[in-house]
Amino acid sequence: MKASICIFQSSAEDSVKPISTPEVPDEIFSAIKSVIKEKGEKVIKHRTGTYIIQYSETGPFQKKLDDWLPVKVTKVIQWASGGVKTEEMEEFDRSQQI
Repeated sequence: MKASICIFQSSAEDSVKPISTPEVPDEIFSAIKSVIKEKGEKVIKHRTGTYIIQYSETGPFQKKLDDWLPVKVTKVIQWASGGVKTEEMEEFDRSQQI
């Protein structure tokens, strides 16, 4: 299925035209139904990427538009991953004791 999840992008290469309605996993549509019902948010981890679905009265826009569901879908395109070292946690714990 296709969805209009790429209508806004923070940057794009000049040689690549952004796709406004790429193929998305079916799990996105199931999550959208749940998010609307609960007025919450969900994170979908899929082999094609990580998607964040958030309830939003105005959808992906600043003002409510007809024909748009009250959700904002974000696909994480760039990310950073890591962890916390034991000494970093210990330093944090010490800073909280002061």
